[in-house]
Amino acid sequence: MGPVMICTSAFGAEHVTRHGQGEMIAHIIAAGADGIELREELLSCHDHPLEALRCRLAESGLSVVYSAATPLFDAQGDHDSEAIGRSLMRAEMLGATRIKFALGQWPANTASPERALQALLARFERTPLAITIENDQTVRGGDPRHHLQLYHSLQQLAPDSPRIRGPQALSSTFDLGNGYWSGHSVVDGLNALASRIGYVHCKHVRNDMDGLHACPPDDNALQQWSRLWSVLPSNLPRALEYPVPPGDLPDLRRQVERLRHLPLKESR
Repeated sequence: MGPVMICTSAFGAEHVTRHGQGEMIAHIIAAGADGIELREELLSCHDHPLEALRCRLAESGLSVVYSAATPLFDAQGDHDSEAIGRSLMRAEMLGATRIKFALGQWPANTASPERALQALLARFERTPLAITIENDQTVRGGDPRHHLQLYHSLQQLAPDSPRIRGPQALSSTFDLGNGYWSGHSVVDGLNALASRIGYVHCKHVRNDMDGLHACPPDDNALQQWSRLWSVLPSNLPRALEYPVPPGDLPDLRRQVERLRHLPLKESR
């Protein structure tokens, strides 16, 4: 069984920004989850000063993942060093052990992509945080081939960097639902990145007249996820990232336990 995180975004952006992400801690503990994923884009006045939020997190005993709002690469394939630096600083200040970035628009369209990679790697080597890169909802950022190209380019650039090999090496966050938006196969992406995956975002997706929406998994989705998990360690951390009502504690506990037991015994 793997540890379960709950993303604060699961409680709804409006609710979270109105009350603060610190107020979600009690719901997450009561649900029996092991950790919290803070969302940078949902930080509000209720979360400041960050030192106070850090104290609440430390007292909770929850493990902390920090989700950065800025992707690693912008539309030009360059990176915003200042924004990435701010995200790393906030994550460290809040006591996170892992920070998640979306890939963004890689490969770079610039004449010298190595410069962007060198600057990014230098920044990453200065932080103690585990760094993970998510297949996001964009066509390029959700393409597993681009993730593999990034890892290969970094390895060619600095093969002895601790961020390339060893316990501090970069890993992937694989989102089971983002392929619906990016147009990439979940199965192909999972197989391509399996050896790099260190964290999984769990959300089911429905498609109706209003478009695509994240939603809780039904039994069929859980069975599919369980089959996909055959290429992953069974104890891999997984995060609940679909809408859940904060007031329905029995349902939230049930959702946590469903994710905790992936892969399902019946599928082995």
